Amino acid sequence: MEYEFKKDEYTTSIPSIKGDKAKVYFFTAPITPLETFVKPGFKANEKDVLVTIEFFYGASISDELRETGIHLGFNLDNVYPMSNTEDYLEFEEEINGIPRGNFRYINHNSFFDEEVWFPFETKKVYDFIMNVRPHRIKRVHLAEKVDNIYLLYADKNETGLPQIFEKYVNTKEVIETLNKSKVGVILSEREGACYASGEYLMCGLPVVSTKSLGGRDYQYTDYNSIICEDDPDAVKEACDEMLLKVNTGKIDNKRIHNENLEIIKPHRERFVELLREVFEKVGIIDPKDNIKRQMLKLSYFSRRGQGKGTLLVP
Repeated sequence: MEYEFKKDEYTTSIPSIKGDKAKVYFFTAPITPLETFVKPGFKANEKDVLVTIEFFYGASISDELRETGIHLGFNLDNVYPMSNTEDYLEFEEEINGIPRGNFRYINHNSFFDEEVWFPFETKKVYDFIMNVRPHRIKRVHLAEKVDNIYLLYADKNETGLPQIFEKYVNTKEVIETLNKSKVGVILSEREGACYASGEYLMCGLPVVSTKSLGGRDYQYTDYNSIICEDDPDAVKEACDEMLLKVNTGKIDNKRIHNENLEIIKPHRERFVELLREVFEKVGIIDPKDNIKRQMLKLSYFSRRGQGKGTLLVP
């Protein structure tokens, strides 16, 4: 029997699959409370399973996940958070009621589709690019001394820098603009794995980043990035250093892209192993891995085209 993902009749936006024993729900936007995605009165069965991504700081938001899971009727033994970091290893047995063994180090920057996000030959227009939302946590002001920097989404009322690109851009425009740039810049101190950082690397851009918490640095190497202190002078110095590497031919965009695929591969493999485990738990038989491939159609993977295309799974 083949299964397809569909919205459960009792929910508004949470994909689920029904097995012989129970259902498995996939919630992929914990930046928004889970309760807002279900209709009033929704209650999970005791054997139902919830797979969710810890959107920001790994285990640190598991207290909210615990309260939400209990409120909606999930047995915490059946809640499986995918964490952007391995901070859950600091705990001995459980994290706010969720067994430590249920946490999986599966960074959400590991699911960009390489058939969509890749480097290509085109004229470089910008030395630097910052793909940021108009939030203070992005700390765009730290780039105030960097020349020829292009801001996607930046708003002068929020950051103090001139508004350069005010309209919402689609996937195609983002990828084209990244490929017209030489270096990606990301300066937030604390957030999740940070899609913008992953987008830079998938398009072959080297990255200048401040020290950060939340998981984006797992993709960084000595070759593809420079990590600097969080002040404007240090950011400018790091940007100038990386730009010199690019201009002198020491950076290969395809190498950055290809090496990044190797970095994210273990996370994809752990994701598939998690699926196998929860499918067995709820009684789903998927001999041809059809469901695992359909996972890519979830909203989690469709952000800016992440899930468009084919991801080969074991």
